[in-house]
Order: sequence, then structure tokens, then C-alpha cells
Amino acid sequence: YAPDIHYTNINYLDTRSTAGITAGYLEAIRTDQLPFRSSIVVDEDESRRRHVILRLLSSGLDRTKYSNRFGESVTERFNSEFDALRLERCIEEAGGQIVLSRRGRGFSSLVADLFASERVKQLSESYK
Repeated sequence: YAPDIHYTNINYLDTRSTAGITAGYLEAIRTDQLPFRSSIVVDEDESRRRHVILRLLSSGLDRTKYSNRFGESVTERFNSEFDALRLERCIEEAGGQIVLSRRGRGFSSLVADLFASERVKQLSESYK
């Protein structure tokens, strides 16, 4: 595992079988192929964005933990993104936590896209 690299695995089969995906992954390694579709080096900006996205999509974002890790306020860093989420009632804020509201969970893929960097958006477009 490389903590500063984010990669996406190749979807080897059209089937949703975990065994088939695993077999395709291992076959790629056996034949000296890299089993990745794409990868990027995760710089500080990407690291911040990933942190926000992953926390919002799971148990919620703790403002203090973000501040301790990155040395800044998450809502100041991503002010326009959080303003948009507040306006659309997609987040709830209480006790230093920011969580997706029921409405926000319904738009979770759009929430993730909101915080994605331009670089990641461009890479995503190249794979469509």
C-alpha cells in the first residue's frame, strides 16, 4: 500500500462476481501487468479533499480532527462548497461535527464531486 498514491483498479469482467474480479486482478499480476486503471500522487490538496469526502460519506467530519491534521479550518478552506451544501440542506452541523443530512445522503455522489479537484475531475472524464 502506498499512502501518497491513489489508484483505481481495472474492472476485469462485466460480471459482478467478486471471485471473477479477484481472478482478473491476480491474472494481471501473473502476466506482469499493472492491475490499475489509473493512479495519481496525492498532494496536500488532494489529501485534504479525500479526507473531507471520505468522512462526509461515512461517519461524518470532525472539525477539530481536520484542524489538528491539516492546521486549518475545514469550513474556511472549503467555504463555497459548505455554503452550497448548507443552502441545499445537505449537511447538519452540531458539536463540531458535520454530517450529511438525509437529503445529502441521497446526493452523496454529487457531494463527492463537489469536493473533487479539477485534476481528479479531468482524469474521471478521460475514463468515460
